Amino acid sequence: MPKKELTLKEHLRRIQSKGGKARWEGVSAEERTEQARKTVSARWAKAKKAAKKNAAKKSVNKSAKSAKPA
Repeated sequence: MPKKELTLKEHLRRIQSKGGKARWEGVSAEERTEQARKTVSARWAKAKKAAKKNAAKKSVNKSAKSAKPA
């Protein structure tokens, strides 16, 4: 029976699903927990930085609007 030709999407889906499993196969639960904590803290740090940047933009916009003569 001839082998079915996979579309690019199907091929990538198969490769991706094996990648994560293979990566974590030899890692202990403690190491997975440690990595998850690092990932979450990096994600929150990025979100806080973005929020701070947006707050700074808003304050600049408010001060510019209030400085305009009526």
